[in-house]
Amino acid sequence: MGFYGTFNHQMDAKNRIRIPAKFKSAVPKGEPLYFFRHRENCFAVMPESSLNKMMSTFEEANPLGAGTDDEQDAMTHIYSLIAGLEEDNQGRVTIPKMYRDAAQITKEEPDVVTIGRGSYIEIFSQKVYEQRIANQSLSQAKLIAQKKKPQENE
Repeated sequence: MGFYGTFNHQMDAKNRIRIPAKFKSAVPKGEPLYFFRHRENCFAVMPESSLNKMMSTFEEANPLGAGTDDEQDAMTHIYSLIAGLEEDNQGRVTIPKMYRDAAQITKEEPDVVTIGRGSYIEIFSQKVYEQRIANQSLSQAKLIAQKKKPQENE
């Protein structure tokens, strides 16, 4: 499964968008999709398998009942950022207010950019997306993306 590419489209007057057909075809048949707020000024759409894989890393680090109250509150916060996605009979999905607000997608600025990120999709307002990448060259992006995580005991 892989989501790759960029699509520009618009949210309609009823706060709905269509997930691009290329992305929908990459979702295993019958697998549910979920909205997830995973970083600032955008939100993600993830198949259940990708969401479960991501959430399992949090659960391994902080199994049920383990950790401080702050750690448990953080897990509660993370889980509260997930919502099921439902398509209508014409293939449109309504973007809940929490996600529209997070991505700054409004009726006044309904232009949306949908980016494939491998195992999930990111959705931005076009304005926010352009601001985020405007000052970053391709070579800068590659250098940042290729940075290695620090090794333990270094």
